[in-house]
Amino acid sequence: MPDQILKITKELKIRKTKLEVLCKNQQINQFYLKSVTDLGKKEGLHTFEQAHKVNIEPVSLLFNIKLQAIVSYHKISFQESY
Repeated sequence: MPDQILKITKELKIRKTKLEVLCKNQQINQFYLKSVTDLGKKEGLHTFEQAHKVNIEPVSLLFNIKLQAIVSYHKISFQESY
């Protein structure tokens, strides 16, 4: 996530500051929401399936690793169910 935020700051020409401050920046939040919405439209999601608001929070590396493990586990479980 921090790498994505830094890419967005470059694209929007926002002066780099602390990650916590960047996460609260409305321009970055709107850019990220538009990106997610555009991807959802491209993939055929209906309006009610789309994100309508985002809240970007800085996360620790450990949390991110745990989250990836949880997603992998549930993805396998889901695939085995069908």
